[in-house]
Amino acid sequence: MMRGSASTGFRAPTPGQISSTNVQNGSREGLPVTTGIFPPQHAASQLFGAVPLTDETSTQFTFGIVVQPTDAFTVTLDYYFIALDDRIWVSSRFDVGPAERAQLIALGVLGADQLTQVKFFTNDMDTETSGIDLVATYDIDWVGGNTLFSLAANVNKSKVVRRTDRQSDPTDPTPVYYLSDTDVFELENGDPDFRVNFTGRHSWANDVSATLRGNWYGDYKVTDRNFSQIGDMSGDVYWDVDLTWDVSEALSVTFGGNNIFDASSDPMADFLVCCGRVADPHSVLDWQGPYYYVRGVLRWN
Repeated sequence: MMRGSASTGFRAPTPGQISSTNVQNGSREGLPVTTGIFPPQHAASQLFGAVPLTDETSTQFTFGIVVQPTDAFTVTLDYYFIALDDRIWVSSRFDVGPAERAQLIALGVLGADQLTQVKFFTNDMDTETSGIDLVATYDIDWVGGNTLFSLAANVNKSKVVRRTDRQSDPTDPTPVYYLSDTDVFELENGDPDFRVNFTGRHSWANDVSATLRGNWYGDYKVTDRNFSQIGDMSGDVYWDVDLTWDVSEALSVTFGGNNIFDASSDPMADFLVCCGRVADPHSVLDWQGPYYYVRGVLRWN
């Protein structure tokens, strides 16, 4: 069987993007920094040239096939493409120097004397994302009970196809972007280039079931704030396991463990090491090691 779809859409800015303020303390190159994320109409954002947000619009289509050789075995393969125009994103950091700080204080911005960086939401780019999804399931009944195998794999790629040039001086050919080369690189390369999920679940007739799950993440890249160095980071495979006993219709108990073989993301790239961090906190790969749990579920009407 073949299938496909095509659609267009839009997404208005959220209340948080147009009205919320978030100020965080952190560190950069061993020094404390205070970064504020402000709505575009805020005085702090206006000082650095922010403009009001508009809707982001999308065009997307998918095309795929479904193959079912037997009642127990199904395979689907889909290609998708998503184009986002005027995509809403957080701007790059704007450093607050003495002159900017004085202006912010004069404008009555709370905490301006502590601010070292300002960011705001913007519509300043268009992106395209395309990828392939593969899903396979196999369900089998046998003497030992029922076993369900599933495999899901995804490969995708995002690309920034436009950035708004905010250069206000018509005599200066140098472009001014609110989204830096570093931000573009991270959006295009900062996530694993593929992901594969395998799950095997077996259920016995005595109300006991066991699940084994593997998550395989591909490689990704990191860079520094000045886009002067690039690091290649390796993916890894994470294994989870659990055993569930349905004690009754109302009660079930699960014993399990996640990341049981202690997989982890690569250590921080040398040029990003700072302030005691041992791993990239922004990576989708877990770096905090295995953990085990006991979970009870009680149901009642």
